[in-house]
Amino acid sequence: GENVVSAHNPRNCEKYAATLALRYRIITEIMPKLGIEIHPLFFDEMRTDPETFVSNLATALGLSLSPDIVRKVVSETSPEHMKKIQDSGAVGHYKGLAKSGTNSRKIRKASLHGYMNELPPAALQTCVAAAKFHLPEALVKRFELDV
Repeated sequence: GENVVSAHNPRNCEKYAATLALRYRIITEIMPKLGIEIHPLFFDEMRTDPETFVSNLATALGLSLSPDIVRKVVSETSPEHMKKIQDSGAVGHYKGLAKSGTNSRKIRKASLHGYMNELPPAALQTCVAAAKFHLPEALVKRFELDV
């Protein structure tokens, strides 16, 4: 689907922010009330502390991984590793990572606030305003939109 980074149309920002807010509410409020256990995954946690992220994910899935396996998972799935594969042209079973592949745009820099540099200033302002309007306070803080 569309995301804020690829969508310069202000209506797309509104739609994306509203959809994210709805999904967040479903995951954090509605499903737990129904007895459905959810383990939300956040990109910022994955990028700032990938080993803890992988360990926590494994635990949530009922898996026990050794520290060596956790490090290997982090190394093999890192955006830096994927970028090396993409740059080498030897994408093999990672066909979507080819420079013309469907997932090629997802690699970029994988920075937490990359969209701030990728969106034109007017689009960024519109998207941040839409996010502040639609998202719950917890996500506004998590995405550092309240500054």
